[in-house]
Amino acid sequence: MIRSNVVRLGIPGLVVALILGASWKWLVITRSWYDFDTYWHLRVGLDMIEKGRIPYEAINTFQEHLPFTPHEVGFQFIFAELFKWGGWSGVHLLTVTCFSFLVYGLYRLVYISQKENGLSDSGLHPLIHILIAAVAILIYCIYFKLRPQMVSTPALLWFFIWMRTFQDSKRMLSAVMMVVLAVFVSLVHAAVFPVLLVFWSFSLAESLFGGDVKRSHVFVTLFLFAAAFCNADPLHSVFYIASTPEFSKFISEWDPVNFREFPLLAVALFVYVWGLWASKSKTLFRLIFGLGILFLGVATYKTFLFLLVFVCYEFASAVESIPYVGKYKNSFLSKRPLMIGLYAIVIAILLLRGITTPYEDNKKAFPADEMDYILKQDQAPKVLASYDISGYVMYRNARVLADGRFDPFITEASKGIRERTSFERALTAFQSSDDLLEVIKADQPKYLVLPAQSKTSAARERILKELGSPVFTGSYGHVFLISK
Repeated sequence: MIRSNVVRLGIPGLVVALILGASWKWLVITRSWYDFDTYWHLRVGLDMIEKGRIPYEAINTFQEHLPFTPHEVGFQFIFAELFKWGGWSGVHLLTVTCFSFLVYGLYRLVYISQKENGLSDSGLHPLIHILIAAVAILIYCIYFKLRPQMVSTPALLWFFIWMRTFQDSKRMLSAVMMVVLAVFVSLVHAAVFPVLLVFWSFSLAESLFGGDVKRSHVFVTLFLFAAAFCNADPLHSVFYIASTPEFSKFISEWDPVNFREFPLLAVALFVYVWGLWASKSKTLFRLIFGLGILFLGVATYKTFLFLLVFVCYEFASAVESIPYVGKYKNSFLSKRPLMIGLYAIVIAILLLRGITTPYEDNKKAFPADEMDYILKQDQAPKVLASYDISGYVMYRNARVLADGRFDPFITEASKGIRERTSFERALTAFQSSDDLLEVIKADQPKYLVLPAQSKTSAARERILKELGSPVFTGSYGHVFLISK
């Protein structure tokens, strides 16, 4: 009897302790603040609100009138409005909201998966609860930065949930929610809109081969395609990623995942593949969808996010196949209100962290002191800085050669010395002293910001010889005055 009670109460207690302990340790708010792209998104949003119009030309750049594709203006508008209202604490509400929808979406996703596989709906296996928490925390720590993907990821997840609900019931509410979410994705992160259409094409194929196509399928298809035009520049925004393949290869996020650097992602990949293989459901949809997500996962670090989101979907359909523990049930863990309450505590932890953690510039990663000095001397000067920190420099209202906005800096209009685009010049300038001095001579910045540690002492010595001593040294590095 005692042993039975220990098992009955001890396992739920262990699950709860693991989830709460992991949440307290890893749901640190600063993880979402200090991202290189966060700052230029904020500046674009603030500028858009101030001027009252959507930007079609890049702001704060060396060259004027560079074309800009506003494919994320919905996110930038929300970001900037929350920042104006409550500063970084106000922005944190967006993080908490998105994380809440992500966690509850993962919870709903596993119930849909179990229902599709004809499994019991009496509750979730303890391993599923642990996996949901682990996946949510992993997504938060690695991918949940203040970028559009933080907003579009929960939206795509809930689109999938309503899509599977629609496939099962053909209810009008499900169709309406799909269209609403499609419009939302088109506004906040149009570049991932094709993913949403691919999801729907898989579901439509399932209905076609099953002879279950209804009039409602036609209406949903038409409205989804119409949703693609609900943004500032439909053609360029929706096909944004396809328009930049030549230069995307230089961005490390588009490389495959380095599993040595991220071993937990290797574990997630193994769990996903096992769930796909051991799933009791071998329907056409589950097969093509599972393989499609697997392809995205192994293709690039950036798209591995989709595999993380759907690892619970595949695992939930196969958990009962695990020897010895697969059939385990627990009445405590089967009570949805109790588990929803547990996840509400997790959300409260994240919210509390945001309220009690004041924002501070990461002066080792970003040139905060250096920009303070520069802006005391000049307003909106041309500042040459490395590609990664240029988003912060641009946020501080200086002009930059290139930053994470990317598409303005790969155009013909951006070409300069040796027919290199601004993007290429920004990358190569900090790879050798020869390239750096060449870019300085051609693009004529007023200030140069260099990190404290140059790649080689020889390069550092030559720069000091050519440019003289820095006029300011801060926590990040050195400021050189190029022209007076």
